[in-house]
Amino acid sequence: MSKRTNVTQLPASAELREMIAKESPRRAVRRDFLETHPDIFTELRTVADHAGIDDSIIDEWQNMSFDETIRRGAALVDELERHLANERTWGYAERLYAPLNVQITPEASDLIFVFGSAINARIDTAIELYRAGIAPKIMTTGFGANYSKQTVGEGRLQAEYAIAAGVPAETLIVEERSIATPDNVKRSIDMWQEMNWQPQRVTMVTSEFHLLRAYVDMYKFPDWDMQIFTAAPAPSEDLNAANWIKSETGRRIILNEYTKLIMESKIDQVLAEGDSSDAQ
Repeated sequence: MSKRTNVTQLPASAELREMIAKESPRRAVRRDFLETHPDIFTELRTVADHAGIDDSIIDEWQNMSFDETIRRGAALVDELERHLANERTWGYAERLYAPLNVQITPEASDLIFVFGSAINARIDTAIELYRAGIAPKIMTTGFGANYSKQTVGEGRLQAEYAIAAGVPAETLIVEERSIATPDNVKRSIDMWQEMNWQPQRVTMVTSEFHLLRAYVDMYKFPDWDMQIFTAAPAPSEDLNAANWIKSETGRRIILNEYTKLIMESKIDQVLAEGDSSDAQ
């Protein structure tokens, strides 16, 4: 089985099946986000239509097989990436970035939730929010991506970093098994269930371009109503709203977010309908 080796690549069907088997078995409670927010894809459609690129997956994924959805999603990214490599298209940069950057100003919360990362920018932002009194607890998450070769989980490393920065150890909740964004949320909810806890107000921290997908996962897995706020560290110069489009790495990272929204929704659909043989 061919497996990803870096963040610019999308998982193929076989790797996704392996990931599904490894992740928490928790299912999505709400599966209506893409249906109720079709405007997410407006700018992507505009670019694809102007370039003559087939974007029918956006409307038809629910009626496609699992394998076709994954294949067509990857093909859409490949075609759009090649099109956007042309400098004349770079005016689309901020318009394509904006739907992903879901900004909901943090307010008093029960928990600051940090999505897994191999670098410290997200935990630094969480520490700032904690010191500002946004929440009394910080939750760090993740072992690492399915393709990572690390031996200590990102959640553990981020917690140790926060303690070294002066955050009291008792403030931290550590989840260190998850291998993907949805699993960050699912395994955290598994832990909250064991703690008999349902946080009502959560400020989540991740990268700007990752905020939408992270928000969708935080929305769809809890079986109670949760108010969600968002925060993100300042993006790197090469991945900010204006510049991501200028490199193949940047283009793939941003475009992948759109396709991953569809891929993850397809997984939710297949598992909810009970045809696990299609995705497992």
